[in-house]
Amino acid sequence: MVQTTDVASSSVLVSDSTATIPYANLANATAYYVEVGAGAFRDAAGNNFAGSSGTTS
Repeated sequence: MVQTTDVASSSVLVSDSTATIPYANLANATAYYVEVGAGAFRDAAGNNFAGSSGTTS
């Protein structure tokens, strides 16, 4: 694991349907993936994001 970020942090910026999360220094030519826990985000109707995990794209 390279980094864990609390989505309630002031460093996470949300605008419309896009969340921008700052990241640690990443190495060139290295594969990374992102996992987002269920309920980390909610839409305008209050529905929880289902989450994502794994290394597929």
